[in-house]
Amino acid sequence: MEMHEFIKLFKESFDDLQEDVQPSTKFKQLDQWTSMQALLLIAHVDDTTGFVFSSEHIRDAVTIEDLYQIFQAGCWQSLQSTR
Repeated sequence: MEMHEFIKLFKESFDDLQEDVQPSTKFKQLDQWTSMQALLLIAHVDDTTGFVFSSEHIRDAVTIEDLYQIFQAGCWQSLQSTR
């Protein structure tokens, strides 16, 4: 998955995200970011890709790019474990 696809996935987890989102966006500073939104993001990514962010992933990430890197690493590990 490319970064622009991940950003689209991130934005889809919100009902109506009006703010511009870039890789450098500090997502916890978005007006609509709440603990409920974190759960919605986790569920949406899981439903769409099968990858599950942990609460530690969300806690430790600062930017959308951080989330993307965690996602990419997690998907890579999953791929390796199926071989």
